[in-house]
Amino acid sequence: MSLTYTFDSTHTLRYNIKDLYPVPDDVISSLSGLDRITGHVPGVLNRLFPQYTIGAEIYVQQVSHGSFWTDVVIRLMFGNEEAFHAWLREVRSKTKLNHMKPETAIITVAVGGLVLYGASCAMSKFHPATPSGNGNTNAIGSTVNHVQQQIENLYMVDPMQLQDAIRSAAANQYNIASNATKVFKPARRRLNVGKDTMSISLDSNNLGGGVTFDTDFIAAVPERTERYNKKLQQLALKKVEINIRALDMDAEEKGWQVVVPNYFDKRVKLELDRNVDKLKITPGKMQVADIELYYITTDEDDRIYKSVYLNALY
Repeated sequence: MSLTYTFDSTHTLRYNIKDLYPVPDDVISSLSGLDRITGHVPGVLNRLFPQYTIGAEIYVQQVSHGSFWTDVVIRLMFGNEEAFHAWLREVRSKTKLNHMKPETAIITVAVGGLVLYGASCAMSKFHPATPSGNGNTNAIGSTVNHVQQQIENLYMVDPMQLQDAIRSAAANQYNIASNATKVFKPARRRLNVGKDTMSISLDSNNLGGGVTFDTDFIAAVPERTERYNKKLQQLALKKVEINIRALDMDAEEKGWQVVVPNYFDKRVKLELDRNVDKLKITPGKMQVADIELYYITTDEDDRIYKSVYLNALY
């Protein structure tokens, strides 16, 4: 006998693709992304309501073409039936949703909000065509705001509470971004082959509407994510304190290392300009120098320093 009580709700993910869809890999990828995003739904719900939900699973009910769509069943798990009914009372009393079934609408809100959050992270932080955090913030803001408004209209409670719940539940920004881009793959491919318009909707057939991502939004979502900007970036500094460590003064081919205390305290490779007088180097002691730092940027916009080029010693 099962130790949990389950609640099933059916949701429709629709891509307005009018003809037969020829690339099954993209369909599988989109469902895989949706599956992983659904895993965060209990985290969102438990931050909006008391800790009732203990798990979530997603099942494909049917896939159809004509306007390519997928019906999925999202199954929430509760500790027992009493916990489910307590959760249901909370949802109905707090959300004031009368135009749709509140228990279905709140799952639409959670899934749609997670997809929106993941897509916005992909646009602004993990877009392979732009350095981390340097995306077109005005365009991104415009595409995100109209979808966010749809979600907030469904929820009808404090929008900041909803945003905080989504960010807390999906703390790994790269993972949620990567999975969200998968959801958009079928639509992205159609845009790439010359289709002028495209949209993706979640539960738009329900009375009162759902969540729709339009052409501009889909076009702004990258086809893939890149964990960090792998291209080395450069920062030139003058008269900064450094601490040079020589591995072997008599065997330069083994290399030099350096610490720059105001920037990092772990040794990295040091390259010397040919005009630097090596006799001025005092290994293990602080010296003033002109240098160039080379680094890459991580997911969280932190820098990983890779090497230092020494231009001059004072």
